[in-house]
Amino acid sequence: MSNTPGGTRVRPDQLVSVLCESLAGMSYGLAVWEGARPADDKAAGRVFNDLYDRLMETETDEPPSKRIREYVAGLLERWCDLTGDDDTSPWSTGPLIGEARGSLIYFSDALEHGGGSVRLRG
Repeated sequence: MSNTPGGTRVRPDQLVSVLCESLAGMSYGLAVWEGARPADDKAAGRVFNDLYDRLMETETDEPPSKRIREYVAGLLERWCDLTGDDDTSPWSTGPLIGEARGSLIYFSDALEHGGGSVRLRG
């Protein structure tokens, strides 16, 4: 379980987290979304592709859902966000919440900074 600043606890079964791909051996692309846990990797890939096409590949910026915001807040309690002044963040882009749309966040975790968020996944 992950605590958020407001004290809300986000259970792993409330979000689905999938390790999507290794990017050039230096980072991981991670997708986290709300919904039922897919039956297998193939089903997870289909769900992710559908959500990505619907939420990320659009002109409309749907704000992140409450659960996704809570998940990001939990990550940022443990690891700092990427800013112009701080290069110790494990994220490849920042601000991290900027990678979220609706019920999906897709972001890169740079292994040169420890790749720690992979261990936080549900």
